Amino acid sequence: MNVGTTERPFWRDPTKIGAIIAFVFSAGLNVLQYISHDAEIEQKNQDIVLERSKWDIERTKLTQEIAEKKKSSEDKDKLRADLTKADNDMKIWQDSIFNLKADILLLQGKKDSDEKSGRPEMAKADEQSIQYDNDTIAVEQKELDNATSKRNEILALLK
Repeated sequence: MNVGTTERPFWRDPTKIGAIIAFVFSAGLNVLQYISHDAEIEQKNQDIVLERSKWDIERTKLTQEIAEKKKSSEDKDKLRADLTKADNDMKIWQDSIFNLKADILLLQGKKDSDEKSGRPEMAKADEQSIQYDNDTIAVEQKELDNATSKRNEILALLK
């Protein structure tokens, strides 16, 4: 040993104290960094979960909207088919009424001819046929009115 040197305790040696402080400071920073990194990862996981739930809600809304539009489209297709049927029914009733009116005109001419020819029983039969055709026209006119009303209701629903 050297006589002139005395050893100092390590807490009084600035080099050792500096190294210890640097080590503690570095370890503390590492712990803080580890803790903040875990918190950051947890926050990112929560953000991902939140974003996923938003997308799930949006997907559910879009799925419902698609289902509603599909149902609406199917309903409109059915309404269009009903409209076509109503149009066809109207055409049938209109054609039938037109033909009956034409028959009445022919029967009226035949009746007049039978009356002039002196055949009253034939004129009476023609008159009964005319009356029957007029009654049939009244019934078919009601059917035409019903078909027209149904068609107008369908058109209102399609708008």
